Amino acid sequence: MKNTMSSKELALLCAHAAIDKKSENNVIFDVSQVGAFTDSFLVPSGTSERKVQAIADEIIKTAREYGLSKPTLEGYEQGRWALLDFGSVIIHISHDYIRAFYKLEELWGQAPKVRIPEEFYTRPVPRPGTVPSAQMHP
Repeated sequence: MKNTMSSKELALLCAHAAIDKKSENNVIFDVSQVGAFTDSFLVPSGTSERKVQAIADEIIKTAREYGLSKPTLEGYEQGRWALLDFGSVIIHISHDYIRAFYKLEELWGQAPKVRIPEEFYTRPVPRPGTVPSAQMHP
């Protein structure tokens, strides 16, 4: 399957996968216009080491189902934080105390936020072939 997903669609797909694993405080920053080395940052939180790893695992599994390459992965082993790098989308998963320490929201606060649709919190991620790509995520 060839991937034709935009950066925004990829960020939303990853956010939806994270939410499916009960991530908290999910924020997507569109950093494409603020001189960043990527288009989007997704910042979800996990409440335990296992939860951080489960969120990362779900994002990787979902991306693979959509025909995406496995991202570069750092920090996963200890479970306090994990960084997934898809190139156009970078995901920082961590405990809230780590997130607060690094102040990612302040670092990218001038960048616009991408709205995460409410239905992501009540519906599972659509699997490939079940929903046309253009309708998958607004």
